[in-house]
Amino acid sequence: MRAAVALLLAAWCPSCRSHEHPGGATSAAPPFSWPVPAGWRSESIPFPLEFAPDIPHRGVEELRFAPGFFDAAAPGYWTYAFAWVVSDASSFDTTALESELTTYFRGLTSAVARGKKDLPALDLTRVQARMGADGRGSVLTYDAFGDGREIQLDMTVAVRPCGAGKAVLFTAGPRGRPPLAPSPREVVESFRCP
Repeated sequence: MRAAVALLLAAWCPSCRSHEHPGGATSAAPPFSWPVPAGWRSESIPFPLEFAPDIPHRGVEELRFAPGFFDAAAPGYWTYAFAWVVSDASSFDTTALESELTTYFRGLTSAVARGKKDLPALDLTRVQARMGADGRGSVLTYDAFGDGREIQLDMTVAVRPCGAGKAVLFTAGPRGRPPLAPSPREVVESFRCP
């Protein structure tokens, strides 16, 4: 399963290479454990992220993709949880999160869309994250993996201490989709720092 996600990302986004790390951590990230639910897929990418090098963290991004992530007809379409497990002392206030998530999704969309002649022109200036002080927000982006359609993702974020660093835990899923079991929230709740 991991190989399938890595191959899909490599095919659609050569600069979004998957980097597997035994135990889910790199030397720059605090130690953690995060099980992969049955049927979900996982991926690890070290910081700096190749598709968003301006995000200044040190550590690793861990991702958990719901079944059917790439299938617009599936309940798990564009539904996932991800964690930034970092050793740096960055501030993750609302302004910083909005800026970094906007950079993240613009970079991802651009990297995946690059070279795909079957996609319509994507207006990357429209890719925008909005986060509230309550840890809830949204991201307007595009499905560059698929047909380029605009997607409004509902997001949550929680910042937790993790060893000498932090874990920034995100959930994302398209607005208006029916609930999924396990939900991205339940997947995030299984994240542990020793």
